[in-house]
Amino acid sequence: MQWVIKTTKLCNLRCKYCYEWDHLADPKRMSFDVWRHALVAIREYTELTAERCGYQIPVDIIWHGGEPTLLPRPYFEHVVDLQQETFPHDWIEQRRVRNCLQTNLFAIRDELIDFFDEHDFELGISVDFSPGVRVTAGGQPTERAVRENMRRLEDRRVPFSIITVLAGHTVPQIERVFAEVSEWNTPVRLLPLFGGPSARPMEGVAIEQSDILAAMMTFFDLWMDAGMEPRVDPLESCIRTVVLNRMNLIRPTQDRALLGNDVLVIDRDGTLSCDAYREQGVLGNLTQTPIAEIIDGAAYRHLIDEETRLKSAICGACRFRGPCDTNPIARNFDSHVVQDCPTEKYLLPMIEERLEARGYFDDEFAATARALTEAFVADVYEAAVA
Repeated sequence: MQWVIKTTKLCNLRCKYCYEWDHLADPKRMSFDVWRHALVAIREYTELTAERCGYQIPVDIIWHGGEPTLLPRPYFEHVVDLQQETFPHDWIEQRRVRNCLQTNLFAIRDELIDFFDEHDFELGISVDFSPGVRVTAGGQPTERAVRENMRRLEDRRVPFSIITVLAGHTVPQIERVFAEVSEWNTPVRLLPLFGGPSARPMEGVAIEQSDILAAMMTFFDLWMDAGMEPRVDPLESCIRTVVLNRMNLIRPTQDRALLGNDVLVIDRDGTLSCDAYREQGVLGNLTQTPIAEIIDGAAYRHLIDEETRLKSAICGACRFRGPCDTNPIARNFDSHVVQDCPTEKYLLPMIEERLEARGYFDDEFAATARALTEAFVADVYEAAVA
């Protein structure tokens, strides 16, 4: 599961669509005392979840902002020390706990690159490859500096992935976006434009959902022609769901009550919330209430009930339910705003139709796919028994 830690909301950019727009000049950072409470809660929540579901769930601690690279190296060092004090040694040695960091990479110091390399931080770079939206506080373009810093990471062999927002500035240039992504050949996530505060300056950003879906399908065709490289989310997960549907196979429904939250957010003051609900999903404060009490509390139960209702209303008639585990509803904030599945519900039939037209579902598909699946399951079972 992912724990999004709002270490700071201070930022050196003013991206028009940012959902933290109202807080980007606030220099307050998460204190080490709040970090201690947060890490204890993460450990205890992980242990409680393992007791309920019967297996160990890996943990990603995602440093988020604002821009976390504005924090000094000693701050990172102290938090990593706290992690080593809080988590069992084998969790860290076996990478059951991973540090991830989301950054605009506009300006990054060598000492931080050294630190991220030394401690195996996984970096996610927010970059759209299209000017005019991701600008500095003074309104200057950022794309050239970000590309140069990506090359610095590449030269140092520090791995990173890319997140690109699909909105009014990128959709008309989707072929260019694909060319850029292909050049870097690193995992990418296409993120449809999301909700946020009304104060955001959305000129040149706002766009219809139908245009976003069309751009994703254009990207899909280019990606397929290029041999499905690099890895692209959500296109890969959608293909997986479509193939499972063709094979009449299902996955267990994402069950928050059993498996816990896929994503939880901890704000600078220790406020815990569900990412899918943002402000509406505040569950409590970790500096005041133990995590066990929070997940047994009324706010958490209401969250589970509301999500169950929403999934029933949205997913009930979807012919991909079963192969799709309903996780898109759980993870997408806008699903709770628009009371719909904003992306996958509409993207899945498009991808199925495109794969059909490309001849992937020929007469040999069912037999071949079934045989490969059975062989895979047999290998997994033998490995588990051994």
